[in-house]
Amino acid sequence: MNSGPPTTTNVGSARPKKFSTLTTTTPQGSCAACFAHPVTQRLGCLLRVLRVSLPPFLIRRHLLLPTPNTEPCAHPSTPWIGCTKVGPGCDHCYAENLMDTRMGVAVWGPGNPRVRTKEANWKMPLRWNAQADAFMAQHGRRQRVFCASLADVFDNEVPVQWRRDLFDLIAATPNLDWLLLTKRIGNAQRLYAEAYLDSARPWPENVWLGATIVDQAEADRDIPKLLNVPAAKRFLSMEPLLGAVNLQSMEIGEGEFD
Repeated sequence: MNSGPPTTTNVGSARPKKFSTLTTTTPQGSCAACFAHPVTQRLGCLLRVLRVSLPPFLIRRHLLLPTPNTEPCAHPSTPWIGCTKVGPGCDHCYAENLMDTRMGVAVWGPGNPRVRTKEANWKMPLRWNAQADAFMAQHGRRQRVFCASLADVFDNEVPVQWRRDLFDLIAATPNLDWLLLTKRIGNAQRLYAEAYLDSARPWPENVWLGATIVDQAEADRDIPKLLNVPAAKRFLSMEPLLGAVNLQSMEIGEGEFD
């Protein structure tokens, strides 16, 4: 499970060999304001996509809903729901609290089935893809899709065919940039290859692959794994940040990080 459109960590355009200059950026508009509020407020646009009905008082008090004049930072896309906690960054999982404890949509934990979302939800990226020219004319950039805040794309317990269906959808929507954020970056290359039974299959050019990093131990362990995956773009989400992280001593090759 991942906690919403991520704060990204970038190295400058000169692409230095070390993380000498770090910049954290948040999206513009109402989604940016979410980062200053409780984590449940990030669910507004997601609940709208899933057509989940909540009591009005809960929406007013706890959900930040985008207005018609606000540019979304990313379209939310949830192909399936459910996950298993894998580390300290999962201790206060809002998705488990909402979708398991409170709503009973899916049961979290090992051995429990993940719940695939409805076909109408899977078709929405095709609609966004068809609207690419209009979006570019209005906003001056490509559309982004954040996938999946109520699950993890590289969860071992997700059926192989579902993951292949997702990557087929990504390939069918070349006008969208898909942000795949995972707490299981060590699984990414293996499970992508497994979906197609092809270890040499190139990653789609419109995939931005991200790893969640919560402390120095995870940075030391997982950033090298992220850099070993030949995705077109890579990013970090350092949330929740549970301890100091020093990235300056980590060397990267030319063009390896975005």
